[in-house]
Amino acid sequence: FMSDEAIEIKRKVLGTIAPVVEALGSEATQSALLPEVIRMSSDPQWRVRLSIVQTVPVYAKNLGMDVFDEKLKDIQISALGDPVARIREAAVENLQVLSKDFGDAWVSTHVMPWVMDAAKGAGPATYLGRMTALHASEYLLVGISDKRAVADQLISQVISPLARDRISNVRIAVAAALKNVAVKLNDNRGFVNDIIKPVIQELVNDADPDVKYLAQSAMAL
Repeated sequence: FMSDEAIEIKRKVLGTIAPVVEALGSEATQSALLPEVIRMSSDPQWRVRLSIVQTVPVYAKNLGMDVFDEKLKDIQISALGDPVARIREAAVENLQVLSKDFGDAWVSTHVMPWVMDAAKGAGPATYLGRMTALHASEYLLVGISDKRAVADQLISQVISPLARDRISNVRIAVAAALKNVAVKLNDNRGFVNDIIKPVIQELVNDADPDVKYLAQSAMAL
């Protein structure tokens, strides 16, 4: 049934895959499911690709890091640059779970190179790449807030440069993203005050009134 060409059937199957993976176990999942999952990850129908990306955390949890890196990591990373916005968003949302499951070393090795390249405008279309890098950093900061080395790298090499981006919409997005991080990590005041708020403070003096407004409201948290 995994090869049925009806898009909705594929999506429904993929949407209920978690208990199947848990019941099958690692070896059976790798032999029975993953070849079809890998094939469908490049399906021309974006909704099928989206369903695959949304199941990535299920496989990460049940298969472990080594199998994930060998068979599924490339699907996750390439989805960050997918031309469809909803797929990019799903891939970004996965990062918070994956960073918690696999740790900061995995993030540094496999995710940070893509994020830093995208933030500089390399790789994906420059504006979309920078925005995706920003949103990825937002989720990663929440996921690895206890890992200061990675957080410092995200701030210094991704967030701070984007806070000075020539396009005001990017700077607005930076202020909004940092505000979200501050809200989600409200119980970790040391991290918010030491890592997040210094960048927000820079935006308080921005020439754009919308950037300034968001930054001021974030500083008040």
